[in-house]
Amino acid sequence: MSNWHQPITLGRGLTIEDWKAMEGQLRPEAYNRDWERAIKAIRNRFQERFIRPIEAIRAKDRSSKRLAAGRGFAITALDCLILESLYGFERGWHTQSRETTIAFAELLEKKGQFRGDFSAGLAAKFGAAVRNGLLHDGETRGGWIIWKGEKGEPIVLPLGGNLYALNRDHFHAAVKAILDEYFAKLLSSTDPNGVELRRTFKDRVNELCRDSKP
Repeated sequence: MSNWHQPITLGRGLTIEDWKAMEGQLRPEAYNRDWERAIKAIRNRFQERFIRPIEAIRAKDRSSKRLAAGRGFAITALDCLILESLYGFERGWHTQSRETTIAFAELLEKKGQFRGDFSAGLAAKFGAAVRNGLLHDGETRGGWIIWKGEKGEPIVLPLGGNLYALNRDHFHAAVKAILDEYFAKLLSSTDPNGVELRRTFKDRVNELCRDSKP
């Protein structure tokens, strides 16, 4: 196989070389077109890797005469990847080994989009039983199931006897809302949280460039 000479893309419209050329001039407090270009490229990265595949899977629900089992596993696995990746951008470095349960406990308990449905230790249980189970072995554990529930149901529905049902559509809606809010703040020149988020964004993209080296 010939040597690979194609530039490595961070997101549509932004290569590692592009980022390195602009990175030194990017100041978190001074929002400009370079910031907009970089942020939109990473937003496209999330869209193309996660959101659009989820939308394609969900479209099968609308085109099928009956709801096929198993689609919720793929949707929820991708949503977990979104959350964990976003967690890295928010703090400036990727999740380290053995940090996953802590990461999901923090995300699910603190993000208002989850409406408090992961209180009373459910966030940590989700990290171990759903996130780890799906991404390591393609299964849920510890009495958790994934289903397409009804409107008005909570994101997590206790079934009794330490059994829990995750409404995959409500969960996805919350994840997407969190992602949209994050990028809206990054792209805002007036949001008071934008400066700190751009600082950690820059740290994470720099780390991503280092991690992408052969």
